[in-house]
Amino acid sequence: RSFSIVSSVALAIFGAYHLLVLQSHFLGTVELVAALFIFINLAVTKSSRETIHRHVLTAIVFSVLVALFSTGGIAGTGIFWFFMFPIASFFLLGSRGGFIWVGILIVTSILLVFTGNSSYLPISLQQAGAVLIVVTVLAYLYERKRDENDRLIADERERLRTLYEITTHKGETLAEQFRAALTLGSKTLSTKIAVLSHIEKGKFTVEYCVVPEGGLKEGDVFDLEETYCDMTVKKDDVFSINEMKTDEHKAHVCYQKFALEAYIGVPVKVFGELHGTLAFMAPDPHHPDFTDSDRDFVRLMGKWMSTSLEREQIEKMKQEAEQHATEDA
Repeated sequence: RSFSIVSSVALAIFGAYHLLVLQSHFLGTVELVAALFIFINLAVTKSSRETIHRHVLTAIVFSVLVALFSTGGIAGTGIFWFFMFPIASFFLLGSRGGFIWVGILIVTSILLVFTGNSSYLPISLQQAGAVLIVVTVLAYLYERKRDENDRLIADERERLRTLYEITTHKGETLAEQFRAALTLGSKTLSTKIAVLSHIEKGKFTVEYCVVPEGGLKEGDVFDLEETYCDMTVKKDDVFSINEMKTDEHKAHVCYQKFALEAYIGVPVKVFGELHGTLAFMAPDPHHPDFTDSDRDFVRLMGKWMSTSLEREQIEKMKQEAEQHATEDA
């Protein structure tokens, strides 16, 4: 909508200038008519057909540019449209649509030159082409960045949705809730192994886990130093590895013994004391790399598990107190 307003006003100004000052009736009429069409297109725009109106807007701007180029008017204000068209295409239609329209413009420009319908000088054509290429590259880079930001936002929403499912899961037991949480977490992070461990006296015990068939099982015990979780405990915060074979910790015992390439984990504490770790692992490198969003997700999931374990201990203490009270009575 903003682009429509700006472009229609700009075309109207250029059209009036060509018509009244330069006495270029053809170019002035083309620009004024295009300004009117853009305004009409804007007036009838409805959200349900927004894409159609964006294509119409792009086609109008394209037509003005071709008219200017074919008559030699590009030498005046036309260079402005040569500069603006790629930006308009990418802005209105995204990467795919933008490339299609810019490609059509390039082909049309070449045809106009070879058919002899353009009075535009070769050196000026080269300048316009250079502008077109530079702006196209910049628009493409911007679009890629925007797509990346959109993907990050979508990933963040997915993690929030997963956290909501985890924290509202109504399993019959805490064990069922934890296993469901590990399954959802492993799916969200694209890892094959998810473990909630209990750590005591240098021993790492698999308390709950989600693993491929034939892998770890609940109750397995390892020396803490044989696991990546020892680095998580030392850091006392989220610790992640995207590809161990290229990481500074590639000499770690766990990598030599189990060949796990990717890892992300966080300490799980109960009443301020270390209970264990929440960890997600995979035998393959993690691409793309773990993001801050991934680390926040694991950190929040670990805090939820800490709270759940604390609540379970409080309930046990209450039950024991009630039982002692009953026995005393």
